[in-house]
Amino acid sequence: GSYGKAVADQQKWIVLVADDKGKLTACLEIRENKLLQAKLDSNAAVSKNPALNAEVVAWAKAAGITIKTNDVKVIAGITQELTAAAAV
Repeated sequence: GSYGKAVADQQKWIVLVADDKGKLTACLEIRENKLLQAKLDSNAAVSKNPALNAEVVAWAKAAGITIKTNDVKVIAGITQELTAAAAV
């Protein structure tokens, strides 16, 4: 379908996120440097997992990716605190 074609044509990127044991934790859809979807297991939004949400926000910022989805919660200040907590 068109989704597979977009990935094959490198118009979209699918990024799989795994924990330190290799278990899949999230799936991100990126197009034109924009994060369009960020899903957990069972298609839940990444924002349902605050620590992972903070990691996705930090990664997007470092990679120059603009977050264009409600799947990720971006709140100034709180996101930084969550990132620090996730690193502990």
